Amino acid sequence: MSTISTAWVLLGISTLFDAFGMVSLKHSNGFSQPLFGMVAIACFLISIWLMSISLRQIDMMSSYAVWAAASTVLIALLGIVFYGEIISHIKLSGIVFILIGVTLLNLGHQWESRMNSWVS
Repeated sequence: MSTISTAWVLLGISTLFDAFGMVSLKHSNGFSQPLFGMVAIACFLISIWLMSISLRQIDMMSSYAVWAAASTVLIALLGIVFYGEIISHIKLSGIVFILIGVTLLNLGHQWESRMNSWVS
């Protein structure tokens, strides 16, 4: 696996730890359940650590945009599926706009890279 592929995999795993941390945070009940609170903190720390490693190969804007968007969408889906949170047309539109925004950021980065290679 190439270095850049490894960085994207690490970023994906980071996203999973972030989502699991958020679920644990919900179960901590405002940190009144210390075990869940500690699990949440550990997950968030691991998530940030993995993301920092991915930043060696992925530019900061793309990395954070993908991480934040993927975490947001994953946490929203977990809330809907496991916690009975309601999804409205407006919330669904927000998720779609998040995904469109991240796609545009990454396409812009790829376009800039190609333009720079043509100029060089």
